[in-house]
Amino acid sequence: MRLLKKKKLKVRHVANDSNVDIEALRRYMLSKQIMGIDKAIRISKALSVEVSELFQKTWLFFPSLKHKTQ
Repeated sequence: MRLLKKKKLKVRHVANDSNVDIEALRRYMLSKQIMGIDKAIRISKALSVEVSELFQKTWLFFPSLKHKTQ
């Protein structure tokens, strides 16, 4: 979510640009659903970032993972 805010994007736009269901994207962002590599690639392209940036320790895309892994 932070990455979206940083880039001033809305979830619906990223979902549309990555051809991912908006509710699925929200579940990925909340760590309620595991995303496949194909989805990660499409989302990273929609955000114009490397796939690895979705999973960086800075929790730019998945801030809800922070409490699960520490």
